[in-house]
Amino acid sequence: MTVRALMTWAAGCLEACGIGEAAAEAAALWRGLFELSLNDYARRLFDEADPDAEAHFREAVKRRCGREPVQRIIGRAPFMDDDFEINAATLIPRFDSEVLVLEAEKALMGREEARVLDMCTGSGCLILSLLKRHPHLTGVGSDIAGEAVEAARRNAARIGIDRVAFVTGDLFSPVTGTYDIILSNPPYIRHDDIARLDEEVRGFEPAAALDGGADGLDFYRRIIDEAPVFLNDGGVLLFEIGCDEGAETASLMRQAGFRDVRIVRDLAGLDRVVSGVK
Repeated sequence: MTVRALMTWAAGCLEACGIGEAAAEAAALWRGLFELSLNDYARRLFDEADPDAEAHFREAVKRRCGREPVQRIIGRAPFMDDDFEINAATLIPRFDSEVLVLEAEKALMGREEARVLDMCTGSGCLILSLLKRHPHLTGVGSDIAGEAVEAARRNAARIGIDRVAFVTGDLFSPVTGTYDIILSNPPYIRHDDIARLDEEVRGFEPAAALDGGADGLDFYRRIIDEAPVFLNDGGVLLFEIGCDEGAETASLMRQAGFRDVRIVRDLAGLDRVVSGVK
């Protein structure tokens, strides 16, 4: 069977399973599994598919029909300028989180050197993207999941960032020193809302990286309470938030003494980041 015929078969399967843009999904799955550029994919479209590759792809299509995200199946996901390895302990990096990186960049303007702490780092996509764009930065990423930390270390090695250390522990417990920026995309889904999430999120994202407690704010409270010890004077704390959590998170920061607290919206006009200055 040619690759093109296999893509036609896969698109039919995915469409029958209710997957939107089935042809594009089939192509993305094939390219992702075998790390093909768009040109390589197009050039080999009429080649006969290797039998082992075909069997691997058919199993991947079966998983996708079960609503497992493409990124989970291929084990990596794009974010900003790179692809990041992901695993069962990490969230899939999403476009919305780029706002957090861009706001951290603004907070760093005018600083010749700065240290960054990424709390709940997961795959390391936030801090690694920031450090890649700014060679004068150094940083630390912390996560409670050892498997996530190992993925972040591999991502740093592959991208070529050696100005970062990744540590394992509960929030600030493994962290030492002080920082100019603390950024975090913590668990923030309300516990009772998790059962109502889309199946691709509910069924395949790590529950520990989603569950923010009864009101979704548990981790914001803990980080806001502990962060001042690790922030230099004038340092900035930045969070990604759920789109309806801006006002409450901003209030928590003001109550803790942070100044210049701001809520930043994403391209969809939804509240996405809250920041404040020590």
